[in-house]
Amino acid sequence: MTIINIDISQRKYYEKFRRDIGRFLFSRRQKEKYSLAKVAALTGIKPELLDRIELGRHNIKTLAIMKLLSLYHSHVIIKFEKKGQEVPTVEIE
Repeated sequence: MTIINIDISQRKYYEKFRRDIGRFLFSRRQKEKYSLAKVAALTGIKPELLDRIELGRHNIKTLAIMKLLSLYHSHVIIKFEKKGQEVPTVEIE
């Protein structure tokens, strides 16, 4: 299980989220030894889009995250915080 902490009080926190989830998904793909083409074939997500997601350059949708985590048999907890105050946590399996 991986925990991603996001401070929503920071300017452009969504960019950090995209980078963090992208790095995580890239590491999982590498661990599984899957090519972008293989993941695209298994998920229906275009290889170009997968590449942008892994680089943190695309606004990833929840459905895409769920498809990829399912493929990689991964569990992620995303903890949102605001100036030290914890706000709702999102768990994705």
